Amino acid sequence: MPIAALVVLAVILGGGVLAVRMLENRFIFYPEVTPRKSTTRLLGGVRVTDVWMTTEDGVRIHGWKSGDLTASPVILFLHGNAGNITHRADRVSGLVGQGLGVLIIDYRGYGQSEGEPDEEGLYADARAAHDHLVVVEGVSPSRIVILGRSLGGAVAVNLATERTVAALIVESSFTSASDMAMEMFGPLPVHLLARSRFDSEDKVGRLAVPKLFMHGDRDDVVPHWMGKKLFDTASGPKEWVELAGADHNDAPLVLGTRYYEIIARFSREHVAQVPIYSTPSQQ
Repeated sequence: MPIAALVVLAVILGGGVLAVRMLENRFIFYPEVTPRKSTTRLLGGVRVTDVWMTTEDGVRIHGWKSGDLTASPVILFLHGNAGNITHRADRVSGLVGQGLGVLIIDYRGYGQSEGEPDEEGLYADARAAHDHLVVVEGVSPSRIVILGRSLGGAVAVNLATERTVAALIVESSFTSASDMAMEMFGPLPVHLLARSRFDSEDKVGRLAVPKLFMHGDRDDVVPHWMGKKLFDTASGPKEWVELAGADHNDAPLVLGTRYYEIIARFSREHVAQVPIYSTPSQQ
């Protein structure tokens, strides 16, 4: 091939890599911002309180806490790639209705949180949320159950490799960003050019904590086989729950209260039923 042709090819390939890198986060993250509101309010009959935390790289992150954080267990809820925590109010209500404490956060760039989302940033946000529970709220790591949905499942798996928790729940999540790119773009080599990895399949086999994997058998966003492969790859103890009839986002509608009962049952099985705080007996 003539040198001139090689130069042109290199420019085209280089431009393609640059374009993928520049647009990558727009394909992965779909945040919505929300105006600041009161610090305590009722949503779906459940009281939520605003909490703020600062990540190790100085980004201020917003979240809600709800339910009794002094009881066990406490769910650290890491949501998917679109919207913000206001779109998960019904799920927070359902979890609290099962007697669970909940902390849900908006990643950087979502809701009221500062910054712009990227893979390492989301991992830092999750670490800040865990540390907030332990240091500020006084929750023992042995009472924390991470619940990650969709993209949040990858964030949850990573967090479980970096912080001590009682258990991990992964719902409707994928094996890796590379596998998802191949599903979405077919023969286009986008997966070879992107920087984001979110490689849960590589990490989940190293986790010794109890794990629950849930996936809808009608999921048209994240293929069912990816959820099952995560389960198959994971080391024990582990559990698989088929969300029969559920698509990617409608499991609570399809299963009703049973959806929340599954989460509560698994969480209680793996969390000691002793509150971190106790009232001294009166003599």
